[in-house]
Amino acid sequence: MADQTDKYGSIMNESDQSDSHDPLNPRSDISRQMNSKIKIYITIGIVIFLFVAGYSLWSNYQIRKLETAAENAKQNAEIQAQRANELEMRSRKYEEKIAYLETNLAELKTLAKKQDEELKDIETVTGRARADVERARRISSAAATAEEVCRKLADLGHGC
Repeated sequence: MADQTDKYGSIMNESDQSDSHDPLNPRSDISRQMNSKIKIYITIGIVIFLFVAGYSLWSNYQIRKLETAAENAKQNAEIQAQRANELEMRSRKYEEKIAYLETNLAELKTLAKKQDEELKDIETVTGRARADVERARRISSAAATAEEVCRKLADLGHGC
C-alpha cells in the first residue's frame, strides 16, 4: 500500500483513493461539498478584502482631500489676518489724523470766537468814535480851531 497525495498535497492512502472515485460513496460527496464550501468562503473572503481595501483607498483619498482643503483654508486665514492687520493699522492712522484735525478745529473755533469778540469791541469803539465825530460836527462854531476840536475830542475820550 503506497501512500499518494491528492491535488491539495494531503496524503491519501489506498482506501481514500478508492473512495474519492466512487460516486455512490457518501464520503466522496461530502468531500466535494467541503471543497465547494471552501471555495465559496475563499471567494467571500476575497470580496470582503477587496471591499475593505477599496473603502480604505477611498477613505484615504477623502482624508487627503480634506487635509488639502484645511491647509488651503489655513493659508487663506493667514492672508486675511495679515490684510486685517494692515487695514487696522491704516484705520489707526486715520483715527490719529482725525483726532489731530479735531484738535486743530477746536483751536481755530476758539481763535475765531476771540477774533469775533475783538471785532465787536472794535465795532463798538468805531461806532462811538463816529458818533462823537458827528456830535462835534453838529456844534455850530464857525471859529473852531483845530485846537478846540482836539480838546473837545479829548473831553469825549478820544485822541486827536
